[in-house]
Amino acid sequence: MTWKFSVDWDPDQLLIMVRCQGLWTMQDTEDFEAGVLNLLDLYQIKRFDMMVDLGLGLTQTAEVAARLMAVDEQFMKRGLRRRAAYSQSAMVRAQVTRLISGKEESRIFPEEETARQWLLAMRRSGVAPAELAHP
Repeated sequence: MTWKFSVDWDPDQLLIMVRCQGLWTMQDTEDFEAGVLNLLDLYQIKRFDMMVDLGLGLTQTAEVAARLMAVDEQFMKRGLRRRAAYSQSAMVRAQVTRLISGKEESRIFPEEETARQWLLAMRRSGVAPAELAHP
């Protein structure tokens, strides 16, 4: 079976780095949620940012997208502050843009460097996400 995601922790940056690939099933969303929550428990992480590489990801089904939004709510309750995702695929970016509409703590970008710069700017600014101009 092909891997669907990887999750890594950078304690110096308080950053969870996620790589996603392919078309996900509902089981993949459950495995992803469990993987991140296990990481939070293992390292006793109370607050964190997330960088999501969607470069190998595909546009997801409506059912999977809705489930990922519910998973996102769990991450927010567990300390997720900001999330920057990136993909060169216009279709993936369009789907993510619809999903995160109204969520000022999340952004999608075409490349990693811009996503990383946004996260760093958010940290340095100390401003609430809604107060920072959209890149």
